[in-house]
Amino acid sequence: MPLFKHGASWAVLMLLVAMLSGCTPGPVDPIQQYGDISGYIRTSGSHKAIPGATVVCSGQTYNVSRSGIYIFKEIPEGYHMLTVEKSGFHEYTSLIHVLDNTVHNVYMTKLVEYRDISGHVYLDNSSIPVPDAAVVCGSVYDTTATDGSFHLPNVLVDTHGFFVFKNHYVSHESRITLESDTTIDVFIASAPMSGVVTHRMDGAVVDVRIEVAEAVTYSSGDGSYRLPAAPQGTHTVVITHPDYDSLTRQFTVVATGNRLDPILTRLVNDTLPVVEDASICDSDLDGCLDCPAWGNADDNFGDSELLKLEYFLRSEIGPPRVTYDARTRFLIGLPPLPENAGYENMSGVKLVLYPACEQTRTEYVTVRMVRQDGPDWTENSVTWSDGPEYSALPYAATLIQPGQQLEVEVMPLYDTSDEPPGLLLQKEELGEADPPHRLSFWSSEAGVENQRPVVIVTYRF
Repeated sequence: MPLFKHGASWAVLMLLVAMLSGCTPGPVDPIQQYGDISGYIRTSGSHKAIPGATVVCSGQTYNVSRSGIYIFKEIPEGYHMLTVEKSGFHEYTSLIHVLDNTVHNVYMTKLVEYRDISGHVYLDNSSIPVPDAAVVCGSVYDTTATDGSFHLPNVLVDTHGFFVFKNHYVSHESRITLESDTTIDVFIASAPMSGVVTHRMDGAVVDVRIEVAEAVTYSSGDGSYRLPAAPQGTHTVVITHPDYDSLTRQFTVVATGNRLDPILTRLVNDTLPVVEDASICDSDLDGCLDCPAWGNADDNFGDSELLKLEYFLRSEIGPPRVTYDARTRFLIGLPPLPENAGYENMSGVKLVLYPACEQTRTEYVTVRMVRQDGPDWTENSVTWSDGPEYSALPYAATLIQPGQQLEVEVMPLYDTSDEPPGLLLQKEELGEADPPHRLSFWSSEAGVENQRPVVIVTYRF
């Protein structure tokens, strides 16, 4: 073969290579692939779902569902930044390699934030404040003031139990989720309470103050009262009136049917007249012209205004030496006690005698107890030697100042006997009594009524 022919062929071949080289395309890009991302958003400590968190990835935004789950569709495969935000939590960011189906769970850390809680505690269905109640939320607590107000500062932002309690009250319990400063008014359980306030003798009592814890009301003209909101629980009910004894009662207020009918008592001073009294004389008066002639039991009772106590002992110079002796004492028949007075409610019984004249000297009067066992005594049955039996020892020895009324406590004389007791009074002297020692008191026959002897009984009824 000729050589040029080979040269021509080579030239053509080179030309074809050159032409082919000018038309050949560059490298081909691969086809784009996509994948999904999903997972749940939870707290780092308790692993509780965090609904409402905002998740951002590759320009897409997703609001997390109530169950705490998120999902993104058709995210280009490769590396992407995932961001999660939620109020109260630190922001979360992470670089994620997205493939076909990628699962990425997120655990978020809470921010340490605090909020304040304030408010009032009232009785339910009222504006009555409840002071001294403990209010607790989380680890913070306070005690309500007189107006029922409380303040809990720096409570951790979280879900807490919220408690209000006070001794003898029904407690309040709830749960709160704290996100911002909060005002809470709490209403403690209450119920209506009513009744009628009376006195056994006076009947209905008006203007009685009834206090159940912080709830207060007053009785009306017919003695009735009503508390629309009394705190449920067991309380001390305080009932007061200036003319009656204060009364306290333990009472349990329940949801319905709260009725309390207090019966008040008051201090009663009954003044009872003495209608039985007599002076008794025993004397040896023969030959004594100036010895007292009064004191005869037959003459003294019933027509004498005076009860006389006298001790007279006189010796005249002899010979022969003569001693004149005259003594008197008197016996008081005490009146029966009032029907409503008894040992369980009496605080004192005293006999009061009013002086008939100014004594010139102080005197001791000895009081002896007398008990009647038979019929009522009369002046004719009482003498120095055979009078009613009396105690061997003095019940009291009282010093009487000039012009002073004589008061003798006689409550121990009263017992369950049907017969009213008696009281024997006498002067006891030693040695000579010259001049005579005399005391006079007005008797039940005194012309002025308020000078007559009386028994004053003090009791509560």
